[in-house]
Amino acid sequence: MRGPVASSSRLPLRSISTSSSRLATPAPSAVPSPAARSAISEDRASRSSDAARPRGSGSGPRAAIMPPFERWIQTAAKQYKLPPMGRGPFWIGSTPFPLNPTFKPSPPLPTYTRQALWAAHIAEPKGSGAPRALSTRFHIPIDRVEAVLRLCALEKEWVKERRPLQTHFASSMERLLGSPVEATLNKQRADRQKAASSSDASSSNAASSSNGRASGRVTPTAQTMQMQRGMKEDEPVPSLPGSSAEIRGPYREIVDEGNEPPSILEPALHAANVARGAKLAALPSNGPRKVRDAPTTVGTRVRAPLRIADVGPNSYAGAGVAGRNEARRVRRARATAKRMATIEGRRSRLEERVQMAREARQA
Repeated sequence: MRGPVASSSRLPLRSISTSSSRLATPAPSAVPSPAARSAISEDRASRSSDAARPRGSGSGPRAAIMPPFERWIQTAAKQYKLPPMGRGPFWIGSTPFPLNPTFKPSPPLPTYTRQALWAAHIAEPKGSGAPRALSTRFHIPIDRVEAVLRLCALEKEWVKERRPLQTHFASSMERLLGSPVEATLNKQRADRQKAASSSDASSSNAASSSNGRASGRVTPTAQTMQMQRGMKEDEPVPSLPGSSAEIRGPYREIVDEGNEPPSILEPALHAANVARGAKLAALPSNGPRKVRDAPTTVGTRVRAPLRIADVGPNSYAGAGVAGRNEARRVRRARATAKRMATIEGRRSRLEERVQMAREARQA
């Protein structure tokens, strides 16, 4: 039996346990150094934090920055729950196309703007409703105005043809793509009307005060007269070019419902349909050629001869059988006649021999 082995190490002795794979703590008699005590405390703190951390949660800076889902859905994610009106695609930031940062298309024209363009154009196509005048009034490029007018005309034609239109989809896309809402336009229009009415009122007040001082009586203003008459904004008012009422735009240029303007695209669509039908009729086909421009004959009271022909699937089953049978009969008759002639010749020769033998025996 060997004794203890001497060691040159100065580390404290550690006892080996058979029930644990870890080394035991140093003996109470051995006092650790301050550095060792700090290392042990840090190790215990890290172990306690690992034990307290719930399973499944990520580690790293992102796990420390991201708040819980319940708090995030009530704070940062609340702005993405409902799209704001008139802000466009807010969830993709200020750069809708990252690969082409300079391309930032403008939002589509809202429905009420297109309706206003069409109403103004129908009211006076050659004057204030011309594409160039509408482009100047609405601050829209003339090419875009012409495209909008063509689409509006096509929409009216489709409504007459009872074709379904995706109006709900268009309105939703306008709201999501940042088209200005009608409330903003109404507010701007109201501000302009207020400014125009205030300018008219000031000018009329000045004129009435001067006239009143001259004549000794007070003249009511235009706004007061309108309130006394009880006029409504929905009533059609004739447009006066150059006046302050022109600020309201095409809504004041309302056409009587009885005077329906002629369709713009109807003749063009009819001509296009006729040309397309002619092209389709001229295409070659495997069917019988139709007689186009057939002559018209005068009908008579004599009944035309009628012959019924059977064109069923078995109508041609016996075609050629009679002729084939007749040819076979002729061939059989010829063979029979030839055979009978041969038999008759043999019989006649045999009878001649028998007769000659009788005559020789008698002699």
